[in-house]
Amino acid sequence: MQHPILTILHYVSHHFINREIFLSLSDSSRNTNGKIRGVFRKT
Repeated sequence: MQHPILTILHYVSHHFINREIFLSLSDSSRNTNGKIRGVFRKT
């Protein structure tokens, strides 16, 4: 098992990076991001 602190740090950093990528994507191209999310929802 991993240490709880490492797990929390990993989750926070991963969530923060995903949020930054999501914000940059939504700012640059909301149409493309919406289409990608639509495809993921169908599968």
